[in-house]
Amino acid sequence: MLLGLAACDTDNSMYYEGEAGLYFAEGKVDSVIYSFTTTTESFIEVRLPVETLGRPVGIDRNFIVQIDESESTAVEGEDYEGLQNLYVMPANLCSSEVVFRLLYTPKLDEGSVRITLTLENSDIFPDILPEKRRMQVIWTNELILPVAMEDWDWFYGRYFGPYSKVKHRYILSVLGLTELPDKFDGARMYYMGLKLNNYFADHEVYDEHGNLIETWIIGE
Repeated sequence: MLLGLAACDTDNSMYYEGEAGLYFAEGKVDSVIYSFTTTTESFIEVRLPVETLGRPVGIDRNFIVQIDESESTAVEGEDYEGLQNLYVMPANLCSSEVVFRLLYTPKLDEGSVRITLTLENSDIFPDILPEKRRMQVIWTNELILPVAMEDWDWFYGRYFGPYSKVKHRYILSVLGLTELPDKFDGARMYYMGLKLNNYFADHEVYDEHGNLIETWIIGE
């Protein structure tokens, strides 16, 4: 079986010839995290890509999405809406989307909620890729550090100074970012840090503890 192929190929050049395998196509991850700090809307629209191995067929193919309640804390209608039980893989295609909305609630200011989705097995889509048929969706209104860069002092501190939630928000707004950079580029980080440093030199801003955010030494 050519499981290395990402999905069915519509140019007739190469196909996975086994049974149709349905899976979440979010790269190598089995969870995705969303934060309302990146939007001013009261909802976030989620579009999870779903693909299938094998040849495309000339008819619509239905697939079922279930919620694993044992691994979910979100409440339908309160924390999310629009999630359907039945979705469609359109005729002659091998990709589709699971679309629904995450809703903002005040409890997200101090924590997160989650749902775990599973793609159900069927006669049309048997269990070929079990490790790719589950996806956990997590959302919050807290600021999120990149997973690989949770050591603030080592990676970000030398450019952005001591951490605070207020400063984190200013990093995103002043620098026009939706998330913190997660790759090391010393020149770019220095430039961003200097711009932020100069902003706090010109503006009186206090952190969540009531302390003045002071300027810091950039570099060595």
